[in-house]
Amino acid sequence: MQEYRFKFYLNAVHKIIINQTSGKSHPHTWEIVIDASYDNTFVMFSIIEKDIENFLAQYQDQNLNDIPPFDKLNPTLENITMYLKDKIYKLLLAHGWILNKIEVSESPTRTFMIDLSKEKNNISIGDNYISSVHYVVNDQISEAVNNTISNMSRPVANEPEQQNGSSYKHIKDFVATERKRIKKKKRTAFIVLLIASIFILSATLLFLLM
Repeated sequence: MQEYRFKFYLNAVHKIIINQTSGKSHPHTWEIVIDASYDNTFVMFSIIEKDIENFLAQYQDQNLNDIPPFDKLNPTLENITMYLKDKIYKLLLAHGWILNKIEVSESPTRTFMIDLSKEKNNISIGDNYISSVHYVVNDQISEAVNNTISNMSRPVANEPEQQNGSSYKHIKDFVATERKRIKKKKRTAFIVLLIASIFILSATLLFLLM
């Protein structure tokens, strides 16, 4: 397994709330350093860099306090680092990478670090594909549920009150469609998990027999 280091820079403004007192907004050039592992001899750096840069673009030259989740979450250095860790972990995992460490600096003298290699729950490369499918399917299921709730609470435009039965049927059909879509996603995920498990088992047996 090979380990690489990526660096990204984010220009953004934030203010910290301490003891229910809001500080002054001030800018930073945030430096984000990522240590990640990849089990392949050929690495497409541009794909990883583009994905992470596209993710960070929503915060570039913005006031973090105005953008979710920092419109509700206090944008301290620690909270920003933990949030970026979770998001970048998933981005890397989708391409077969493992995030080992992340460092976020708001100034040359102030850095917060999270070392995932010391965490018990950090996965191995052999489990990479299974965890990747797990994240993707969970996100899709959550999105489907949120869409269903949103549509159930949204009034039907230009619909007379006497047609409430028709509205209920529309919502019922929508929920049924979402359930079918989720079942299909789960079925696909199960097949991928099965294939990945067979691959891991075969690789383990081959290693033991060598």
